[in-house]
Amino acid sequence: MLSGLWATARRAARAIPAVERYRLKRYSQMISHAVGHPRPIIPRVIVPDIAPTSEDEHLAERLLNAYRLCKAEERGVAGPDVWSSIRNQQDPFFEVLSDGQPRQLAAYLCNMSRLDATVGVTQGHFEYRRILTSPEYQYLIALMIKDKLVSFAEATGALSPENPEQGPWGRSLHLETDSIVDLIETAIGQSIRPPPIDGGLLKIESRGGLFHDRDVHAQYAAWSMKQIAGLGASICEIGGGVGRAAYWSCRFGLGNYSILDLPHINVLQGFYLQKSLPGEHIVLFGEDGTQGKIRVLPYFVKETIPDDDFDLILNQDSLPEINASVALDYLRWIKKKSRKWFYSINQEAAASYSQTWNSDVLEQRQNIVPRMVSHVGGYLRISRSIYWLRRGYTCEIYDVS
Repeated sequence: MLSGLWATARRAARAIPAVERYRLKRYSQMISHAVGHPRPIIPRVIVPDIAPTSEDEHLAERLLNAYRLCKAEERGVAGPDVWSSIRNQQDPFFEVLSDGQPRQLAAYLCNMSRLDATVGVTQGHFEYRRILTSPEYQYLIALMIKDKLVSFAEATGALSPENPEQGPWGRSLHLETDSIVDLIETAIGQSIRPPPIDGGLLKIESRGGLFHDRDVHAQYAAWSMKQIAGLGASICEIGGGVGRAAYWSCRFGLGNYSILDLPHINVLQGFYLQKSLPGEHIVLFGEDGTQGKIRVLPYFVKETIPDDDFDLILNQDSLPEINASVALDYLRWIKKKSRKWFYSINQEAAASYSQTWNSDVLEQRQNIVPRMVSHVGGYLRISRSIYWLRRGYTCEIYDVS
């Protein structure tokens, strides 16, 4: 009986193309915990499409106004980097922005996780199609999300890490998702149920809500910033995804929050934050900034921000990917704008990538944050540690005061 099952499994594995098998094997190395046997059952769902409301259309109109202002004031684009390559994959989103129809944009943003705007941010259309067509890949993504929840529980002390030298092994990933969530919430004294607004996104199910790994990364960032800078601290984030870290920072009791990012990514952030925090006035570019707790701003306004305006400046998973001269400029800027802390959560693989720039194909390498910090000078590293939630990433806290 068992030999027949193993033979069936081997035939199924051989049916997967060699390139896909390699990718699945590489992705499986991202899992930090022992999977055990049999592997855990993880209830999951692709969030159904969400229909836009009239309020969504009104918000989309605000976002279009802010985007037009950004494009009118933006001057040039920095040299080649990972994000200039990603922008080349987002033509449909730029067409929606160019058309300028609030209803069309609202429908797009309600379900942006399955569309091109979220390539490199959350999921994107390539990942969405792969999730739909590859059950094994879909399971691997679900396993990865649960793996992050277990790591977050270990980081907060809610769950003890397993020890390969002694004690139980391969059990943590088999805990019920509800139990892991309850342990984390008890440890930090906060609910971590994400807002139900992610149309088209693959998430794992729990009693209180649906989780994606980007939710958990943002929760960790907000929780750890609270440990570093304290309640009410003023935060700036360079590159903010769709705004999840800002959302959780607000929920966890941090103070005013500013995001600096590309204008078209600001559109995603403004939508996500206003939808998830309907009681807050989210300030967009060109709007009165005195009334909002969260400001969503284009990168090019950074020099207009007063010196010593923030207690902590966060960068999570982006400085390695942007043009080196721009990244160095940000690190010089941080020394002027932060009263105390720079917090970096980044990888240091220095991976190469090809980029077409002015008709030339250039071979580039991603940046390494501590090397750039050393080059700029004026930073005192307080701590350096492995990032609990993601293999190959480090957390660094710098004093810039």
